[in-house]
Amino acid sequence: MYVPGIDTVFPQHYPLFKSVDKLSILMIKNKDIVVSLVTPLILTLYSAFECYLTEIEDNVTNNSLLKEKYINLERPKMDKRPFALFKILKNQDFDKSSKLYDDYNHFVKLRNLITHSRLESIEWENFKAKSGIWTAMKPSHSDKKEICKHSTNSKVQKDDRADKAISFLEKRKIIDTRSEFRMEGFIYSIQKIEIAEWANNMITNLMMELFDEDRTNPLYTKK
Repeated sequence: MYVPGIDTVFPQHYPLFKSVDKLSILMIKNKDIVVSLVTPLILTLYSAFECYLTEIEDNVTNNSLLKEKYINLERPKMDKRPFALFKILKNQDFDKSSKLYDDYNHFVKLRNLITHSRLESIEWENFKAKSGIWTAMKPSHSDKKEICKHSTNSKVQKDDRADKAISFLEKRKIIDTRSEFRMEGFIYSIQKIEIAEWANNMITNLMMELFDEDRTNPLYTKK
């Protein structure tokens, strides 16, 4: 029921984050569909957080005391936007050497990699399998330590950005994939529930750290 004279605001990021929560639940309950839900969760999470930042941005630009510090036409790119808003609201710089800052920037790179992926291919020539090693076209079915010996003359076209993203996830010990032996499309390397959990937890922590908002609270109450 709407009462005349009382403003009603509908934050649009709420249902988007609820969609992320539903995807997370599905991933936990049904292990068979995990691989198909990781990238949708990352993309939805990114969209929800972008929507959340836009709402904060609107509040800033509508505030006569703050709008001069943030010109909408010069809006920072997504990897810098949350920290630019944090600086305006908290009047301090965010620690760019922190793990959270690094994780967020790699999250943005991962999302961009998914939405703007490039062609990757493998051209097998003079295919030779080492004696005693079972060989299949999917490298995950082979001994990864021997995979480079399977073909003496194969041409591999990989997206270097993807290898960097995968290497980051390896260093963070989020996944255990040896990127130097990656012989399939990068999308198969990131379809891991651990990556979805890392991304979701990171955005939750970032919202708390930057804007004092607890996304795990059903009412999204402030601290």
